[in-house]
Amino acid sequence: MCTIKNPKGCTVATIPHSDGLYWVIASKPTSNGHHANIATEKMDINLAHWKFGHISHNAIKHAVLKGYITGIKLDNQSKPEFCEACAKAKSARQPFPKESET
Repeated sequence: MCTIKNPKGCTVATIPHSDGLYWVIASKPTSNGHHANIATEKMDINLAHWKFGHISHNAIKHAVLKGYITGIKLDNQSKPEFCEACAKAKSARQPFPKESET
């Protein structure tokens, strides 16, 4: 069990430990101001592309616009740049020679 206390020593939350992990079930933040550490970070589209596992720039923009990704605000001035890692991952390969087939 993990117990979180405020500076006055009052228990704010207890989180159960299960299978080596602490299970936190969170709901959407409320407007009453009682939520923990919610911040919005302004992020370049290329940095978001890298941080979200190289998914397409358009998919990131769509997910942020629809609210599927929260906590970031995309920098509208940033432009998608060439991603060498994506280009290498998508490079074509030659077919296997016939003699390697069984």
